[in-house]
Amino acid sequence: MKQEHFKDAMNAITNHIEYSITHANFKKVEDAVSKIIETRESGGKIFIVGSGRSGLVGKAFAVRLSQFPERAYFKVFFAADVARKVEDSDLIIIVSGSGRSASAVHSAKKAKEIGAGVLAITSKQESELMNWVDMPIILSGGARDDNTSPLAPLGTLFECTAMIFLDCIIAEIMKELNVSEDELQHYQLDDL
Repeated sequence: MKQEHFKDAMNAITNHIEYSITHANFKKVEDAVSKIIETRESGGKIFIVGSGRSGLVGKAFAVRLSQFPERAYFKVFFAADVARKVEDSDLIIIVSGSGRSASAVHSAKKAKEIGAGVLAITSKQESELMNWVDMPIILSGGARDDNTSPLAPLGTLFECTAMIFLDCIIAEIMKELNVSEDELQHYQLDDL
């Protein structure tokens, strides 16, 4: 293995994340944190939607939300439950790099028909998903090019950025609800 290629890949990914941090819309981040907390406080449920690796990033976020202690507990569900269980007091959080996946678009459309809130984390401002979203968060790290593709194939740049972004959202929720890491550790679930 040549170290240069590995290091170039690591640099491409971290540079993308750094770009996203410096270009983040912090008002939208603040609004997202407020909406997530507001949904919990009003007794609403949070549905996490994502396909493929974006779905895995969403699941990691759901696991963290599930670790909050009883005094700050979040009711978290996955995409399959949207059509049957979503209500107008709920929030759908969609993680989709392309904004085109069928489950993302269908879940957002269904949620809007019912009157639930829809927050999307995506890299595409222009996509079918955006027709159904109340709170778009665009994580674009600059343009991909022929040099980046072999270092971070397919959706790698978005997925890595989304993972870190959502962990930062968790940190903000912890701060707002005054929840410590020890409390999260206490409620860590091994079966999710």
